[in-house]
Amino acid sequence: MDDSKPLSGLRVAVVYDCLYPYTVGGGERWYRYLAEGLRDAGADVSYLTRRQWDEPPDLEHIRVVAVSARSELYDDEGRRKLAPTLRFGGGVGRWLIRHRHDFDVIEVANFPFWSLLAIRLALIGTTTRVVVDWFEIWSLEFWRAYAGGLMGAVGYLVQRLCLAVSPTIVALSSTNAARLVGHGHRGTTVVLVGLLPSMATDGEQMTPPSQPPFVLFAGRHIRDKGVDLLPEAFELTRRQLPEVRFVVAGDGPMRAHLEAECVRLGLSEAVDVVGFVSDGELSRLLAEASCVVVPSRREGYGFMVVDAMGKGTPVVTTAFDENLAVDHIESGRNGLIASPPTPSRLAACMVEVVLAGDSLRQTTLDWYQKYAPTKTVECAVAQMVVAHLDWARTCGVTSSRYW
Repeated sequence: MDDSKPLSGLRVAVVYDCLYPYTVGGGERWYRYLAEGLRDAGADVSYLTRRQWDEPPDLEHIRVVAVSARSELYDDEGRRKLAPTLRFGGGVGRWLIRHRHDFDVIEVANFPFWSLLAIRLALIGTTTRVVVDWFEIWSLEFWRAYAGGLMGAVGYLVQRLCLAVSPTIVALSSTNAARLVGHGHRGTTVVLVGLLPSMATDGEQMTPPSQPPFVLFAGRHIRDKGVDLLPEAFELTRRQLPEVRFVVAGDGPMRAHLEAECVRLGLSEAVDVVGFVSDGELSRLLAEASCVVVPSRREGYGFMVVDAMGKGTPVVTTAFDENLAVDHIESGRNGLIASPPTPSRLAACMVEVVLAGDSLRQTTLDWYQKYAPTKTVECAVAQMVVAHLDWARTCGVTSSRYW
C-alpha cells in the first residue's frame, strides 16, 4: 500500500444537491473539501449533485454527475422548495439503482431528506456503507415555525425517519452530536474536530480595520440568516456611532426587502448591498471589518463566524436556539452573543465590539491561533480519511481488494 494514498481503490460517492463554487455556502465548501481530500488520499470519488452550470465542471480526477436539472432551491421567504428536493432525491435513487454495486462508501447530507431515503432504498441488499452528515437537527417547534403546523409536523416525522436510517453519522460539533442522541440516535458518531479556515497560523498579523469603521454581513438573504433583523439593528447602531457604515454581501429572495427597509430607515448612504463577491474580495472585507454580524436563526456550524475569526475580526451573533454558531463565541474574547436576539440587542453588541477596537481584535486572533492548528477543515478531512480507512480495514474491504 502507498502510505500517501491510504484509500487507494476505495470507491466513494459524495451526495449533495449543491456544488461549490456554483452554489456558495458552508455545506458546499465542506463537501468540495471532502471530495478533494478523499481523492488526494487515493479514493475513486464521484460527486452526485444537481446541474448548476452552463459548462460541465472540471474537478480533477473527480467524476461529477448531475442527477437532476437546474432549479431554484428557495421560495420568496427563503425556505427550501419541496419540488427541487423531490426531483433530486428521485434522480439520486434512479442513478444509484443502475450503479448500486459501484461504491464501497456513500457520504450524504441529511438534508434534503429525500436523497438520503432514496439512497437507503436503492442500496437494499448491498454492503455499501452509508455515512450521513447531520449538519443540524430541528426541534418540532422550529419545524412548525419554518413550514407551518401541518407541514412542519410532517417534516419533523420525516427527520425522525431519516435519523433512524442513519446508523453512521458525522456531526459538526459535540453540541449537535448531543442533540442527535437526544432525538434517539444510538449508532456510530464521528464528531469533526473543527472546520476553521485553512489559513497560516504562524506569524499571522492582525489587519487594521478600515476607517471609517464598517460592519459586515455576508450570507444568503433569507429569514433563517436573520436578514430581516439587520435594517433596524443598523439604524440603532448609527444612532450611537454615526460614522459606522455597513456592507451586506451575498444575495437571496429577501434582498429587495432589505434594500427597501434601509431606504425607509434613511440608511441609503450608510449601507452598501454589494451582492456576491469573489473569494478574494470577501477575504479583504472580513479582514478590514470592525465587526462581522451573523444574526442567524439557525446555523449548523457557522462558517462565516470562524472565517472572520481567522482574520482577527470579532463576531456578533444571536442566541436563537437553533444557532449553533454560538459554540464558537467566547463572549468578550472573540465576539458577543445578542441575547435576547433582537435588533436593539444586536445594535448594542455591534457598538460594543466596534468601540473595543484593537484589544478585542487581538484576543480574537489569539483565539484562532490557539485552535487552528488542530481544528481546521484540513484536520477534519484527515479525520474522515482515517474513519473511512478504519471502517475499510474492519470490514476487510481494502485488505481483500486493494492490499
